[in-house]
Amino acid sequence: MMSAVVMLLMLTDVALATAVFVALARPDVVIAFSFRTFGLGGDWFEEHVGEQELSRLRNLVRLGSWVGLGTVFAWSFAVGVMVTLMNLRGP
Repeated sequence: MMSAVVMLLMLTDVALATAVFVALARPDVVIAFSFRTFGLGGDWFEEHVGEQELSRLRNLVRLGSWVGLGTVFAWSFAVGVMVTLMNLRGP
């Protein structure tokens, strides 16, 4: 029987992996979400962000995604070790 902590760790692993792969596949989605989170809608974005800035933002999101991918691998390894140790401990 898995504890609630391990299930929470596995859930965060899945959520982190989903966010990283969305950012790798569609960096524009991450950029739009970030601007909307801070209350800067589409009109503000079109007026203040040019193609060069958008290209820089995409590159920054991709770089962050690759760092996040390394984090996903490390987190998955840590969760796997935790689950293995709990299974070895027994019921």
